[in-house]
Amino acid sequence: MQNLIGHNIGEHIILSAVDDGGVATVFRAKNIVGDIVALKVMKPHLSNARDMLDCFLVEAEVMANLNHPNIIHVTEKGITEGSHYMVMQFADGGSLEKVIADTMLPVADTMRIITQIGNALDYAHERGIIHLDVKPENILLDKVGNALLADFGMAVTPMDNDSNLTKMNTIMGTPACMSPEQIRAEEVDARTDVYSLAVVAFRLLSGRYPFEHNIPFLVVKLHQTQPVPNITDINGDLPEALNDVMKKGMAKTRAERYQSTTDLVDAIQSVLGVEPAMPEVIVDDTGLVVIEEAISPRLMISLGALMVVGIMLLIVAVAMMMPT
Repeated sequence: MQNLIGHNIGEHIILSAVDDGGVATVFRAKNIVGDIVALKVMKPHLSNARDMLDCFLVEAEVMANLNHPNIIHVTEKGITEGSHYMVMQFADGGSLEKVIADTMLPVADTMRIITQIGNALDYAHERGIIHLDVKPENILLDKVGNALLADFGMAVTPMDNDSNLTKMNTIMGTPACMSPEQIRAEEVDARTDVYSLAVVAFRLLSGRYPFEHNIPFLVVKLHQTQPVPNITDINGDLPEALNDVMKKGMAKTRAERYQSTTDLVDAIQSVLGVEPAMPEVIVDDTGLVVIEEAISPRLMISLGALMVVGIMLLIVAVAMMMPT
C-alpha cells in the first residue's frame, strides 16, 4: 500500500507509512487544516474476510465512542475505493514496544505509563468494554510522553454478550500477554485486562516477560500451567513484596486477581513507593523517542509554589519603588 503515499483519502493527504501490519497499514497524514493525523487503512483484499473486517469495524466504532485522555481517539471512519479506513489521533512518540526494545525505563516512567493505561482500561471497563490485547505494541506515546491505549480490534463490547461479555469459542490475544481464560476461549471480563496489564508491568520493571519461549504454543502453555516467576530474581533492585503483587495480578483464576486495573496499579505503587513521573519526552527529527529523567509531581508542586512566592515578592518590590 506504499503507492498511497502522496494520494488523498477523503480530506487527508497521505505523507508516509508508519506501520504495516497484516490487516491494515497506518499512515501519517495531514488533514485539510494542516493537522497531522494517523490514517489506518485496511488492505483491500481483506475486505471480504468477514472476521477481519468485523474486527476493524469494531475498533473504529469503539475508539470513536471512547473519550479519555489516554485512549487514542478515532475522529472519522469510512470507505473509499473498496478500502475501509479510520482517522485517528497521531502519536508522535511511537509505540512503547519500540522504546523498550533496547532500554529499561526509570521506575517513575513505568509508573506513569501503567497508571495512565490502568485509568484508560478502568474507563473502558465502566462502559462494558474489555480490550483483550493489552501489550507494549498497543501502548503509544504522545510527544510529551503520555501513554495512549490503542487497537481495540479484539475488544469485547456489551453488544457481544450482555450477560457475561465473552468471545465464545474464539481464542483472542497475543501469547506473551494472554490470560489463561483467553487461551481456553472462556468467559472474559475486566480482570482479563488486569492480567495483561500485570504482564506489561512485569516486562517494564524486569526487562523480560514472565513467560518466554521462541515457540508461541509453549508460551501459551506456560501461562496456563506455570507459576509466575519472582520478578526480583530478574531485577534484584526491586522490593521482595513486589513478587506477591505480580503473582496476584497474574493469578490463574480471575477471582484471585486484583478486581480492577486501578487496584493493581495502586498495589504496585504502594510497594515501589515511587510516584508516576511527569512526562518529559523529546521526539527528534527522525521520530525516535528520547526519554529524559522526569520531574516528580511533588517537585513540580514545590517549583510552582516557589514561582508564586517569587511573583509576589516582585509585585511588592515594584510597588515599593513606585512614587507615592
